[in-house]
Amino acid sequence: MIALDLFVPGVPKPKGSWRAITSATTGKAFLVPNDKKSKPWEHVVRYDAMHAWTRPLLQGPTHVGCFFHMPRPKKHYRTGKHAKDLRDDAPVWHINTPDADKLLRCVLDALTGVVIRDDSIIASIQTGKTYQDTPGVRIVVEEL
Repeated sequence: MIALDLFVPGVPKPKGSWRAITSATTGKAFLVPNDKKSKPWEHVVRYDAMHAWTRPLLQGPTHVGCFFHMPRPKKHYRTGKHAKDLRDDAPVWHINTPDADKLLRCVLDALTGVVIRDDSIIASIQTGKTYQDTPGVRIVVEEL
């Protein structure tokens, strides 16, 4: 049973990697998040999910589908009077950076505490990246 089906418009951003820093005084290494660019996108997803979700947090096994709609670059379009038309060789699938797993990580962090108790309850994940005219992410959450 589908619990949530939500489209969040905007350009999807990846959850940044962690970077190691070493303390000059103690010599110990610490991991710190390197995700300044993803925070605004994560907040947009969280905000939209909060307004779409009216039920208690999901606690049991869950399926999450995230389908990322990436913006098309100008080179996918024709030129001149046909500038609004796609080129015949314009791809459908987005196979460049950002990675699907990092895009997914940002969305799952946004859903945690809003729709799902914790991302550890996710038993099944489906994701994809395609080029679309309206960028964003379609999020489908189902209880298993």
